[in-house]
Amino acid sequence: MKSHRYCYHITNGSTRSALQCGTVTASSMEEAAEQAAKRAGLAKVEDLDMPGRFRWEKDGKRRSVYVLHDPKA
Repeated sequence: MKSHRYCYHITNGSTRSALQCGTVTASSMEEAAEQAAKRAGLAKVEDLDMPGRFRWEKDGKRRSVYVLHDPKA
């Protein structure tokens, strides 16, 4: 599978202001999100309100990971 560059932004889930941003090289957007979360030290936590779904957290605070295909790649 071909790899692509992706831009990512990690937010606090309430605002669009990025707490951290950067680029990763991955074969899918899902893989890019996993890499970005790992770089940011986020933990993947199962959402007890929706079994089978998960959310990202750091220090007990919810985080959102947004991934976009890098148009320059």
